[in-house]
Amino acid sequence: MCRKFCIDLFGILLLAASFCSVPAAAQTKAFVEIIQKGSGEAEAGKFATAAETFKECERLFPAAFECNFFRGKILRVIPGRTDEAIKEFLAALSKTDSRADLSSVYYDLGQIYRASGKKSEALVAFSKALQNSPENAKAYIGRAMAYYENGEPAKGIPDASFLVRRNPNDAKAFDLRGTLYAAIFDHQNAILDLSRAIRLDPSFAMPLVTRGNIYALQEKFELAIADHTKAVSIDPQLAIAYVSRAAAYCSSKKKELANADERKAIELGGKIAQPCRF
Repeated sequence: MCRKFCIDLFGILLLAASFCSVPAAAQTKAFVEIIQKGSGEAEAGKFATAAETFKECERLFPAAFECNFFRGKILRVIPGRTDEAIKEFLAALSKTDSRADLSSVYYDLGQIYRASGKKSEALVAFSKALQNSPENAKAYIGRAMAYYENGEPAKGIPDASFLVRRNPNDAKAFDLRGTLYAAIFDHQNAILDLSRAIRLDPSFAMPLVTRGNIYALQEKFELAIADHTKAVSIDPQLAIAYVSRAAAYCSSKKKELANADERKAIELGGKIAQPCRF
């Protein structure tokens, strides 16, 4: 998680250093130095220290939204500091009128609301991100997932469809839409999209898991097991693939194989709602 976060943060810090949106008063050597200092600390995994650096940044450059924005991004990965992160993002929103910057902040705000289980707030934030930047692909993904998690998968399909139209070679966009179709039991469209995702990216395990689950619901257990086995071969650490294959094995009266997959899933951190007893 640290590596992924640091790479994401570093990219944003480079954008800030380009002065594309920094207030004129903040375009100083001192501003660049404190941004670089906080960036280096975050990249080294010293999140608490980096948060304090960006707090100092705000004291020195109160008009620069970046200080709050970057501090919010750091606080969101520190356990127990979610509420502080939200306050920082809200403060950043009050300091910029750049539509691109507003979209970025609203996107991050949506992500932290999602992670906090505040799905309605997340939907509002992602929608505002898109109002400010209708081409913000990450915001479409975030809003579609928020709809899914909020029990409204059908409402996420137009967002996923936008991504598919935007890039017909995006395997993840087809996987997302296929997952949403599966959630509303539109198995025909789900299988079409998931199969497209599999063809576009043969190294992508999740669409195989989801398609396998659909086959299992249709009682096509051999097809389901084949998909789940392929998913396991692609990603041997994917717990949900073992959970899904265990269920398909159990329905096929293959108790020993099912139990073996259940044990593997638990070993990987997965959960078995109902162990196979047939």
